[in-house]
Amino acid sequence: MVDRGHTRLVKTAPGKAEPGSTVQAAKPAVELAEFSAVPAARVLETEVFQFLEKTLAVEGGRVALAAVKPGTTLSERLEYCLCRIQMGLPGQVIPELERLTRDHPKNPTVWRILGIGYRQVAKTDEEIKAYRRCYDLDSPDHAICPNVIRVLGTTMLESPAHADAAVSYLREELAKGSEFEWAARRLSVLLSEQERHEEGLFCVEAGLLRSPRSALLRYSKGVILFDLHRLAAAQSVLEPLVDNQVIGKYAKEHLFRTFLLRGEIQRARSICNELLAIKDLDDQHRELYQNLLTQVNRGDLGVVDCYAILRGHKSIKVRIGVLGRLARNEKSPTVASRALQIAANSGHALMRIEALRLLVSRSSQPLLDLKGGFSDPDGKVRAMAATVAAELAKQNSKYKSALVVLVLEALAAEQDPYAFRSLHQAMQGLTGAVIEIPFGAAKDPEQRRRLVQAWRDRK
Repeated sequence: MVDRGHTRLVKTAPGKAEPGSTVQAAKPAVELAEFSAVPAARVLETEVFQFLEKTLAVEGGRVALAAVKPGTTLSERLEYCLCRIQMGLPGQVIPELERLTRDHPKNPTVWRILGIGYRQVAKTDEEIKAYRRCYDLDSPDHAICPNVIRVLGTTMLESPAHADAAVSYLREELAKGSEFEWAARRLSVLLSEQERHEEGLFCVEAGLLRSPRSALLRYSKGVILFDLHRLAAAQSVLEPLVDNQVIGKYAKEHLFRTFLLRGEIQRARSICNELLAIKDLDDQHRELYQNLLTQVNRGDLGVVDCYAILRGHKSIKVRIGVLGRLARNEKSPTVASRALQIAANSGHALMRIEALRLLVSRSSQPLLDLKGGFSDPDGKVRAMAATVAAELAKQNSKYKSALVVLVLEALAAEQDPYAFRSLHQAMQGLTGAVIEIPFGAAKDPEQRRRLVQAWRDRK
């Protein structure tokens, strides 16, 4: 089947044929210039894609595509244009598609096919505008172009310049759109990637309010609860899903990890054996489940399990211990970076302090990491950043002058008395100078200002 989105269509630069193609590169499409506007028609997106699928299904599919000729009806012309795009020749038909949008400005399918053409020549802004026009014209039921809802959202998510618009679009779809389940899952994944799991959980629960029986949304909820180390809640959500034909094995994978972290080793081993007993199991999953069984037999924790511990284990000592092991894993910098990211975004100040120390110790740009520490909302973290700055200067003198500037800026902005004293002490250590700080001065804004000025004058 041909993708009704855009993933199987070949991206090419304007005027270039698909690599390996024997079809002639783009040239002026003379035959299209002879077309005249035809009366508007209700052309379904599915009809155009079905024509493409049938053409590709013919023996020698590419030859069949090349043999498609432009017809006189709107449907035939769109079919011809889509076939040319599939051949990697979007430059031949984009001008005609643009003309069709002028002739039929209220026909959503014309805008949909034009968006696919723009994608193949990497005109992302124009592609999004075309899909958006299709979306608006086909609202509210999207009976003509049902796939544009996901295609528009996915295209915006792929473009950093449209990331904020994509989030707004997904939230709108979640609140009142027909593809709210898809929107809830995409939002939850996006937010989880940013370590915003609570927000992701809120989105999934909003979707469940509209579709309480959705197995996919319940599975997404169980995964987020596991990520947050709410193991009992994750187990209660995942266990009813193990017999689901679509997501049952994935629910079992997370149940395995849940049982392992809860210390229920026998149940974890039982889940592994059930997964290995699945008929027609592909080699990749068989290897995965065998590794899980080896893992539980050895009593080892996997990386995913360690990430969950970092996010929510009740013992801060355990969390810091796991962070230290992962962050010092030189064999996998990606694992270490992810662990430090999780810790740096933690709601616990001690975790952020430990993450800051480890980041600075292994970073190629420690001053940037320290600057982040000085802007932390918790005064304890800012105070520790001052200590770390002094330690860094002792380890590498080349940073000393830049650290003086950085710490002085932080001192001038600091209002927390404890953090102010720590920064003042760091300035003394960095410069070798001694400026007495009177008792209670760190609590008095005017005395803090005088001390900062004294450091500026000394500098």
